[in-house]
Amino acid sequence: MAAELDHLVVACLSLADARPKLEAALGVTDQGGVHVGRGTHNALWALDGGRLGACYLELIAPDPDQAPPAAGPMPFGLHRADMRARLAGGPRLVAWVARTEAAEPLIAACPEDMGRLLPMQRGELHWRLTVPPDGVAACGGVVPSLIEWPDGVSPAASMPSGGLRLTSFARRPDPAAARALAALGLADVLPEGETGGAPMRAVIEGPGGATVFD
Repeated sequence: MAAELDHLVVACLSLADARPKLEAALGVTDQGGVHVGRGTHNALWALDGGRLGACYLELIAPDPDQAPPAAGPMPFGLHRADMRARLAGGPRLVAWVARTEAAEPLIAACPEDMGRLLPMQRGELHWRLTVPPDGVAACGGVVPSLIEWPDGVSPAASMPSGGLRLTSFARRPDPAAARALAALGLADVLPEGETGGAPMRAVIEGPGGATVFD
């Protein structure tokens, strides 16, 4: 039932607006694509997670060229009015994703509702991701989504490095979140720390300096 950090999820309302700004802030260009049938598209940056291993940063937004999903919510609650209001001021760290080869036992072990595994696709890449009933992860996004990659291999392992490092990843104190992370075996991945009051905070350092996401 082992799980580990796969990627951080930063959401925005417009990828066309936020993507070049984030490229400039990080000092690294990105890659990404379209999530067919889920109503979203993204940009990705490889990260060196230090003790947490290879991972990546995802910038995700509603795709104006797609209709909303025919079944189920849009990932990470991007269809919701309250989430759109939260993102009105700019991109926010709304979730994180843990990779595993055995999502079902972890879903059953977690005291919070993680939702169900839904098929996802970007180009020729396929995976399954837990999506809560309303799309929004529990405890302000501190409880991760779970992802199952084909053959257990994440794209993080082969993404070209741009020199970006995840130097801090922390959550605010929350007993419910602590219980959920302990049940998932992920308490050490996202420990308590300074977040400025946000549910989570991550710091990424690279050619553009340090960039804070919360």
